[in-house]
Amino acid sequence: MTALHLAVEGSEMETVRVLIDHKVDVNAVDGKGGRTPLFYACELNDKAMVQLLTEAGADIHLANYAGISPVQVASNRRCTRIVAYLVEHGADNPTVLVSPE
Repeated sequence: MTALHLAVEGSEMETVRVLIDHKVDVNAVDGKGGRTPLFYACELNDKAMVQLLTEAGADIHLANYAGISPVQVASNRRCTRIVAYLVEHGADNPTVLVSPE
């Protein structure tokens, strides 16, 4: 994981802003699953972080190693505001990966 991954995971908005200002790679992938910082923000249902990352150039189409996109992660976790935001900004309509129980 990069410093940006860790800052997003810790919901450290100011640290994320500083890292972005210093031109870190917002599309860097972690070594385990191929997740970008945007995945972490989607998993945490942190819309403000999702917006910050996408405004900084995070690729909403970049899939992880399993071929899953950030909008699919958000949909699967029922993060409807994030799904709506990502779709509004060009993501394909998501497919729920796990059926509801």
